Amino acid sequence: MTWRRCGWLWLLILATGITVIMLMGSVALAPAVPVEVVEAGGVAGPSASLTTSTRSTTEAPGPCGRLLLDHWDAGKPFKVVLLAVDNQGGRFGNELFSVAAGLVQAQRSQRPVLLHRPSIDKRRQILRLPCLRSSAGVARQAQEICHGCAEEKIWEDRSGTCNRGQGCLEKLRSKGHVQVLGGDPFHQDLAEWKEPPLVWRPLLREAFQVEMPQLKEPVPMPNSTDLVLYFRCYRKAQVFDLHGGTAFLSGVPFAFFEHAVLQHQQEYPAASVWVMADPSMRTHPTVKRLEKELKALVFTAMDQAKKDAWLADWVWLREAKHLAMSPSTFVWWAAFLGEAERIYVPILPGLIGLPWCKLLPEDPRFRFYDIWTNTSYNEASVAKSHCQKYTQCKEGCPVKEQRLRVAELYPELLELQHWQDQEYLASADKTESRIGRAWREQEARLEAIATRNKKLRP
Repeated sequence: MTWRRCGWLWLLILATGITVIMLMGSVALAPAVPVEVVEAGGVAGPSASLTTSTRSTTEAPGPCGRLLLDHWDAGKPFKVVLLAVDNQGGRFGNELFSVAAGLVQAQRSQRPVLLHRPSIDKRRQILRLPCLRSSAGVARQAQEICHGCAEEKIWEDRSGTCNRGQGCLEKLRSKGHVQVLGGDPFHQDLAEWKEPPLVWRPLLREAFQVEMPQLKEPVPMPNSTDLVLYFRCYRKAQVFDLHGGTAFLSGVPFAFFEHAVLQHQQEYPAASVWVMADPSMRTHPTVKRLEKELKALVFTAMDQAKKDAWLADWVWLREAKHLAMSPSTFVWWAAFLGEAERIYVPILPGLIGLPWCKLLPEDPRFRFYDIWTNTSYNEASVAKSHCQKYTQCKEGCPVKEQRLRVAELYPELLELQHWQDQEYLASADKTESRIGRAWREQEARLEAIATRNKKLRP
């Protein structure tokens, strides 16, 4: 009788127990780490198919917190994508492209990255980026393979117990746990990224973020309407840079920057125009012309940072809302990762010191200007096609067959009468007269055919 009176109590206890068991089961089935698609600067982040993965451990994050590079699939056989910063001799912009290729590959394959910091050369500029590191959990996973290596210094340990003094990294290599990117070590081809660059922008913005170096005097960031012209040349006193039988252009002509300023002033007529250049290039004739004719102000405020001036310049460039760039990996990354709303990009009528056509991104912020035809393009695919016509041409190449016209784009450099320019232009009259003669002969043949056909008509 007592049991029947308390039956409702027993049923309540039983129901509570079943509910607890069900909740525990649901927790056990939940993913260990939820993946968040990070939005940066209002640009769409990677799709879930490119970023969804799980971490292998609960290892504490670094000073930058959890990053997208920390998301990798622990269910796959362990293999790290090596981010090597000592496998080529380039500077900051080149290093960024090399490392970016590894980050993209790792995310696509859902593998962790291992940042290999060179023991010999610690002056690499890219190592100044505080958030660029190995994926969380890599060291702990490697410890299971590298028995005898010190856990707290697993990558630096060269003791006899750590792979006989060769270190953990070499142990991972020998066991096939390291993936090294092949091909050109500079990786300056956006086609390697497969997807449009904006897909990878959140990942790269996180990994490449950096604070302004300490300054003695505060420097205001660019105004929201300011236009920043970034000038970079590969030779300081000439138009053509001769390498064997190939003539490269030494830089961007004044006409490109003039185009960018005129376009910008249509929307912002009272905006300030800045020109940023390495201190060694501030006396370049084109920079002087930008000052005189376009009233551009040479930016020198970061010189106070001394050896860190390059980094301070880069941080300042990233804050610019409007940019016009020379072919340069340094400014390319500042523009792509930064806050720019409009970016003017030149298409040159010939080769320059980097594979520029391969770095024209599918990004609505970029505007491409063909200096030779005075034509603007909004679509990267169209701009790239025209760019490659100049760099891959076999016939009708402006730098070869119309070199006088090309040289006239740089009047301030022609005045310097550099010996390479004089040598290259010395044969221009003969070359262009030969082309003109061939053209006139072709016209004569076509006219003769037309006359003959006219006579044959009834």
